[in-house]
Formats: sequence, C-alpha cells, structure tokens
Amino acid sequence: MSAYEFNLSRYAERLEAAGVPREQALVHAELTADTLQQLVTKEHLHSELLALEARMETRTGSRFEVFEARLEARFAAFEARIETRLAKMQADLFRWLFIAVFVQGGFILACLKLLA
Repeated sequence: MSAYEFNLSRYAERLEAAGVPREQALVHAELTADTLQQLVTKEHLHSELLALEARMETRTGSRFEVFEARLEARFAAFEARIETRLAKMQADLFRWLFIAVFVQGGFILACLKLLA
C-alpha cells in the first residue's frame, strides 16, 4: 500500500557499513520492507473513506426514502380521514341549518296566524 520506494539492497548495505552482519542486515531490510508495505497512505485512506461515505449515503438514502414513503402514506390516510369528517360535519351543519330555518319559518307563520 505504501507509495514510498524502498531499496532493500541499499538499506542492507548501509546496515552492513554500520557494522551489522550481512544476514541480519538483509533480514532487517526485508522486515522493514514488509512493514512499509502495510502502511496506509493518505491517498489510500482518503479513497477508502470516500468509498465508505458513498456506501453510507446509499444505505441511509434508501432508508430515508422508505421512511419518507411511509410518512407520506400516513399523512395521505390522515388527510383522507380529516376530509371525510369535514364533509360529514358540513352535511350535518347544512341539515341542522335547514331544519332550523324550516322550524323558524313555521314559528313565524304560526305567530302571524295568531296575531291576525
């Protein structure tokens, strides 16, 4: 994963020059190279984070879409119930208004008949 160039032979030569036996210098160089291969670079980490972010957006986006659809369905059902109740209340109001006007008209006619 590392973007760094590592020269095994040059590293081993420098260790030998410092007094490390050749076999130990080669093993040390190989272990260092293996360790450097496992390092994560900023670019790799950034690309992995972008991929993770994309996956999370996809998952949360679909969850929010499902949640939004459920809410819209519930609001539509609620709105339908409210409209039904309002229509019934309006019909009841017109019926009672008609009855009140009819009774009031009858009352006025009865009063006029008594006074005449």
